[in-house]
Amino acid sequence: MHVWMANRDQPVNGKRSALSLLKSGNLILTDAGRITVWATDTVSESSVHLQLQESGNLVLNNSEGDILWQSFDFPTNTLLLLQPLSKDKQLVSSRSQTNYSSGFYKLLFDNDNVLHLLFASPSITSLYWPDPELLVFEAKRSTYNNSRRAYFDPLGNFSSSDKFFSKSADYGANFQRRLTIDSDGNLRLYSREDKREAVDCFMAGHISTLQYSWDLWTK
Repeated sequence: MHVWMANRDQPVNGKRSALSLLKSGNLILTDAGRITVWATDTVSESSVHLQLQESGNLVLNNSEGDILWQSFDFPTNTLLLLQPLSKDKQLVSSRSQTNYSSGFYKLLFDNDNVLHLLFASPSITSLYWPDPELLVFEAKRSTYNNSRRAYFDPLGNFSSSDKFFSKSADYGANFQRRLTIDSDGNLRLYSREDKREAVDCFMAGHISTLQYSWDLWTK
């Protein structure tokens, strides 16, 4: 399962493409024609190293230990444990389960400081969660905190600065977790323990139905 993608809208040939860490401190992805399709645009006078941490965060450090770049700052469709979703950042769904390019559903903070699910196609843009027919306080949200920050903790609690809070059905610390906005527009919390995967699913239904529920099942 992909949890982060550098070049989701410009895929490369896996056999002839290359990920290279340059002496300048820049991390680049080149395609078969040696054309750079993605880069961190980082510069360092000291040596650098790239590390995939146990958290799932891909981090580029210099020799002093300073973080030059990290994947947690550039989410695609998934949040990992304690990875923040902050202002000017968003989760964007994939087009389908097999097409990982940017889709039409987004999780983001709007200008009102409220966390929203948004459908954005070339022809129409519409908020569908919280229920757009509800006032902010009726949806149990708040517009007063402009920090615009959301994350889920080791126990499975998902919370945001607009006072949204939800507890996973498999509450507890002994799980690997990821929060993904799927290609159908639903926000799902996936948990894994001992090779068994469960899905704690916040069903943000289609705009026409606006049905929401939490379910848990094991695959």
